[in-house]
Amino acid sequence: MECLPETLPASPLPFITGWLADARADGQIPNPDAMALASVNPGGAPSNRIVLCKEVVEEPGYLVFYTN
Repeated sequence: MECLPETLPASPLPFITGWLADARADGQIPNPDAMALASVNPGGAPSNRIVLCKEVVEEPGYLVFYTN
């Protein structure tokens, strides 16, 4: 896995793309597309759920995810 540079780029998406490719190629990670999606409600209470990353779109810059 590649180390982070001293100066981080404006977008983390190239790193995410590389990390997902590494995890998928490894073949030993049961669900390499799984990620945690967290948010907070207006009162500040956190909530999270596990979703699956379907696609990373570097331009214009977003993740496509889904859940059951």
